[in-house]
Amino acid sequence: MLAAALMIATGALAGECEQPQTQLEMNLCAKEAYESANTDLAILFASMVEESDEARAELWKKSQDMWLAYRDATCAVYADLARGGTMAGALHGNCMSEITRGRINEIQKIRSYFER
Repeated sequence: MLAAALMIATGALAGECEQPQTQLEMNLCAKEAYESANTDLAILFASMVEESDEARAELWKKSQDMWLAYRDATCAVYADLARGGTMAGALHGNCMSEITRGRINEIQKIRSYFER
């Protein structure tokens, strides 16, 4: 029953994320934005590793592991601003999305140096 309700709520959000009205909508939209950013990052990161020689691929993997730790710790702090409140999910999701988009920009900048 809960799963069905969440599927309906998520499906209903297709056009609601421009101006979410409820905390549930804000939380689900933040999650959706993060999932989209994370998919984009995964594709970009995989291409960077694939295009690299073995030594550079290892550097990419190490930098990504360290970045993931940074992202997770930073977003935990943001979520803690609402410490247990209903806003915690939105704060966490928005942080994850924003930091992930920043990582995408950073990787694209690095890629531009390789293309020169």
